[in-house]
This record gives sequence, structure tokens and C-alpha cells, in this order.
Amino acid sequence: MINALKYVEVLEKSGFTEEEAKTSLNIWLELMNDNLASKMDLRELEIATKQDFAAVRTEMNNFRHEMKEEFSNVRHEMKEEFKNVRHEMKEEFKNVRHEMKEEFTNVRHEMKEMEITLRNDIHSLEHKLTIKLGLMMAAGLTLMGLIQKL
Repeated sequence: MINALKYVEVLEKSGFTEEEAKTSLNIWLELMNDNLASKMDLRELEIATKQDFAAVRTEMNNFRHEMKEEFSNVRHEMKEEFKNVRHEMKEEFKNVRHEMKEEFTNVRHEMKEMEITLRNDIHSLEHKLTIKLGLMMAAGLTLMGLIQKL
């Protein structure tokens, strides 16, 4: 802080009247009081700043805790959702396998029916061919018999 008495003495030695020196001192003190921080002001600012930082740290810790909980909740929800999806996929694959099995059974059945139909058709054809060949042989033998008589 300023030594007021020394300041007034220096001003008076340099030609200021006592009134001018005191006025100058008052102006100087007023400026200092209005614009300069005292040790007490700095201590109060330091305390307030520490309190602000402590509040910010507390908020950050709370935020970290909330985020940790939120991430934990999201992880849990995702785990449950994946579990549900796996279950649904398992069921869907089970249904698809069942449908494919039924479809293969149907195809096998149709193929068996086609085989039976084909065998019947072949048997019928063989029968018709046997009759035609028999008739042709009979006709040929008859012709040969007629040719020999001639």
C-alpha cells in the first residue's frame, strides 16, 4: 500500500500546496480502492475460486457417475436385446428347418408318386408293345404260312 504521509511530503517538496497534495492523495487512494485488489480481495477470490472448482469437480464426478450408470444401462439393454434377437433367430431357424423338412418330405412323396406313375406307364407300354409284337408275329407267321402255301 502507499505511504500517504511520504506521498504528501514529496508532492509538497515539488511545489504542491498542502491542499493540492492531500487532494492528489485522496484521488490516488480512491483510484486504488476502486481499481486495485487488496490482499483480502485476492484471498476472497482465491477462496471463491477454490469453491467454484470444488463445485465443478463435484458436478464432473456426478456426471461421470451418471454416465457410468447410463453406459451400464445401455450395455444391459443391448445384452438383453441381443439375447432376444438370438432367441428369435434360433426360433426362426427352427421354423425354417421344419418347413424345409416338410418341403423335402413333400418333394420325396411327389417323386415317389411320379416314380410309381412312370413305372405304371412303362409297364403299360411294355404290355402294349408285347401285344403289338405278338400280333405282328402272328401276322408274320400267318403271312409266312400263306406264302408257303402259294
